[in-house]
Amino acid sequence: MAPIIEEFQNGKKKIVFYGSHHSFDREQIEAIRKTIDEFKPEIVLVEYGYEKREFSSEEEAIEKGDDMGFCVYYTKKNGIKIGPN
Repeated sequence: MAPIIEEFQNGKKKIVFYGSHHSFDREQIEAIRKTIDEFKPEIVLVEYGYEKREFSSEEEAIEKGDDMGFCVYYTKKNGIKIGPN
């Protein structure tokens, strides 16, 4: 199932809403990686308190947290601020 992606812009500021269908699907995880890499966000907001989770590797993040675990791991690994939505 395709993610829901919406973009909103006001001047130089832009918000990208990425709504995934939570899963362990590698295509979806790679789409999240690509979105973060291309958008280069200042902050990423995640649901369910996941911003507090810590993972030691990408594999662990996916295994224990599906796409949201990956998002948290990848965001922190790249030094991007993360918070609750």
